[in-house]
Amino acid sequence: MFRDLSGREWRIKIRVATLRMLRTEHDLDLLKILDRDKNPLAQLADDPFRLCDVLWALIKTQAAEAGVSELDWLDSMAGDCLSEAAYALMQATIDFFPQHRRAPLSAMLKKMRTAEAALTTKMTALAESETVDQAINQELAKAETTATAKLATLLSGQSPTKPGS
Repeated sequence: MFRDLSGREWRIKIRVATLRMLRTEHDLDLLKILDRDKNPLAQLADDPFRLCDVLWALIKTQAAEAGVSELDWLDSMAGDCLSEAAYALMQATIDFFPQHRRAPLSAMLKKMRTAEAALTTKMTALAESETVDQAINQELAKAETTATAKLATLLSGQSPTKPGS
């Protein structure tokens, strides 16, 4: 289950018919979630347009019942809800499998989400660090020096020189 930006709730269920439809209509084989080179969920994570095409195929009956057009739904898909929808698709795919395969897959998904949260925390701390502030200030100083030199050249009536001349 996931919510769109309008707060509407959507449920994803994966069954054999769903898998067949995704394979034939969207060239997506969710059964290959453990295939390192052809992981369908990784392919979708890299392509929000394709992700939304697949999600729409899975929820369009619910949307029709709710009176929501595809364009209205697409307009309500961005940011965190895209991520949550992708996780809902992963979870629904995992839930399709029998318990002996579902348990390790669920554990892997949980670890993946934990690692993603930890990475987000680390990257935010780095972005807010003094090191990044210093790097930005150095780049600004370089840009200011370059702009000042070009302006001085233009004001003096000389033609600017090309880098490396």
